[in-house]
Amino acid sequence: MAGNVHSTGYDHPWSCTQCGVCAAVCPTGAIHQQPRRHGYVYPVVDAGKCNNCGLCVQCCPGPRVVEQEERFPSPAEERRLYGPFETAFLAHASDEQLRWRGSSGGVVTALLVHLLQSGAIKGAIVTDAGGDRCLPRTFVATTVDEILGATGSKYCLTSIGQAVRALAEMPEGQYAAVGLPCQIQGLWKAEQQLKWLREKIGLRIALFCAGTRDTRYRSALVARMGLREEDLAEFSFRGDGWPGSISARTAAGSAVRLESADKWVRQQFDISARIPPRCLLCDDPLGAFADIAVGDPWKLGCEGDRAGQSLAVLRTPRGNEAFARAEQCGSLATSRELGKSEVAVSQEGILWRRYYSGGRIKLAALWSPVWREARKGMPAPRMVDLLKAARILAVRVIGPGQ
Repeated sequence: MAGNVHSTGYDHPWSCTQCGVCAAVCPTGAIHQQPRRHGYVYPVVDAGKCNNCGLCVQCCPGPRVVEQEERFPSPAEERRLYGPFETAFLAHASDEQLRWRGSSGGVVTALLVHLLQSGAIKGAIVTDAGGDRCLPRTFVATTVDEILGATGSKYCLTSIGQAVRALAEMPEGQYAAVGLPCQIQGLWKAEQQLKWLREKIGLRIALFCAGTRDTRYRSALVARMGLREEDLAEFSFRGDGWPGSISARTAAGSAVRLESADKWVRQQFDISARIPPRCLLCDDPLGAFADIAVGDPWKLGCEGDRAGQSLAVLRTPRGNEAFARAEQCGSLATSRELGKSEVAVSQEGILWRRYYSGGRIKLAALWSPVWREARKGMPAPRMVDLLKAARILAVRVIGPGQ
């Protein structure tokens, strides 16, 4: 497809995931991500530099449906998992300190450290809290300390674009990439188009996602703590056991915590106006394009395990092999193997996103034309699902802009 993400409408807020892959792969440097209010970073195209090669459109994960089905299954009734699947495990970092620091068992960090120390990778695309005012920053980590510094979830808008572009200048060898499902899908699409990128990415790790949040969520948390964002020296959305706590420390030494499970915190997290529009149409919460997808082990008997465990879905032979080697070397420990239905039961909460995405996409096509082609092959949603979708999407359509 010729053109670019602007001429095709792929940069529309209802289709753009803000992953930044388009800017990373543009051969003429015609695309950059323009910061907007509340942390949004949509792409902007310099028409004078663009040669209309269409590469950015080919790599865009935006207005795509991951896996067409006659109908999206109800998680509560069918307990069916989508996407590639080799096996799954309840697992955790063998290092107890690392396990405690992680959001849920520290599997991703322990795996990356193992891969780096064993020479399997030269580095990894990760996200820490090293940005302005301790906001998330995505970059290529090349040391163990940098990987350890990226431990924990980041419930805030991020982009992997700059990190992917930086890989072109990095030393030869393979690198791992950790990101949200949409970011990993964009990376996978770029790998299909660019040989140099395909040769450099040795492992893709997706984090289960219920939709990211803009910076207003983080601002609300800091205000609740009685702190000012400009005074922050450290901020963590998760950590200190499972399900963990939110913590902050100022340069002056003041330290405050909030419990992740606190009712007020959950209410703030669920405010639809803080969810990027494209997140509301997501049909891939469990990272179908990853080698390994990792998330919280809900409904699997882990509720009393304060140290935490991860639910690791091994989607490809490459992911299975990397995970097995880390376990054999003692970096990871597994509790038990899981089947597809057990994973589906555990993740029912976010699999509902996939179930409802069909109705939401059909409605979004009314004001985001780029979705009109994708919706043609989608199953017809029930009227009750359309009404539910309308209620959710209305908040973003008439709510504050980006």
